[in-house]
Amino acid sequence: MDDIFEHREPITLDIILQDIPSGRYEIKKQTVNREHGSIPDEWKLFGYAHNLDSSDMKYLREICIPHLSLTWQEVKDCQMKISVVLKEQEISLIHVYEKN
Repeated sequence: MDDIFEHREPITLDIILQDIPSGRYEIKKQTVNREHGSIPDEWKLFGYAHNLDSSDMKYLREICIPHLSLTWQEVKDCQMKISVVLKEQEISLIHVYEKN
């Protein structure tokens, strides 16, 4: 797995949302990376075995959950900026909710 990806340095993404009504927003981020929720990294601990039994599979399903973080941001001037730093082999799902 480590040989598949060339880029190993973190990447910073600046996401700018425009035409956002002023107010307070909740930002939930779910992240899967090598430390949180990565099935391939957990499977590696099993030696990439192909003959896992049902209890092994159940364990992998239960242990591999995304990391969840929660922040708030006040929007003025109809614009919201969200900065995300992604480590190698990391993905994030970002939910933005208006909080009244």
